[in-house]
Amino acid sequence: MPKLREYVQGPGHDISFSSLKPVATVPTPGCQYSGGQLVKLKLDATSGQQTRQEEPTRAVAEEHFSAASKKLHDAYSKRVREHGPRRFRWPDGSLKEEKPPPNPYAASNRRKWAPLIRHCREYGGDRVFENTGQSFRYGLNVSPAIHFEYLQQAQLEPEIDEKGEVRGFNPNAIDPMRDPEHALNSFYKEKAKAVFDDKRGRLL
Repeated sequence: MPKLREYVQGPGHDISFSSLKPVATVPTPGCQYSGGQLVKLKLDATSGQQTRQEEPTRAVAEEHFSAASKKLHDAYSKRVREHGPRRFRWPDGSLKEEKPPPNPYAASNRRKWAPLIRHCREYGGDRVFENTGQSFRYGLNVSPAIHFEYLQQAQLEPEIDEKGEVRGFNPNAIDPMRDPEHALNSFYKEKAKAVFDDKRGRLL
């Protein structure tokens, strides 16, 4: 199991985005993958040993996908009936049915922390993935096409585009936290230094 410290990188370190690609094998608690099959591990109460229960991955995936898609579609349809179509908050504060342009800074943060977020979801942070070995909502151990089709039930789209990159990511956008004029690098750091130098007792 990967260690959390593997995802804690120093300033300026670019975390590889390749880890967002579908993983062939994931050591999920309670199940394993072997020879293209989902192997569930069941604890024998008498012997105290685990026994292997195999079933075809495709059959499991189709069953889970059909049920999950219907559940999401029904929930979204109910929401639309009761509250109207989804609206999005624009930078000017208004609400519109159209999506606003992607925020390059938000996309950059998603890209940076994606490996850590995936790690957390695969190791106890996603109950559906823990129970089934798959997550249609977050694209874990499913194809991009299946992930996209599932999200379409709620008129959503994946954060990752067809090229495997975060939508809206702009490598030329300046990280606000690295901007010397950003409040963190000017006002806040000055106040923090004053506290550390025992000149003042509070940051703000």
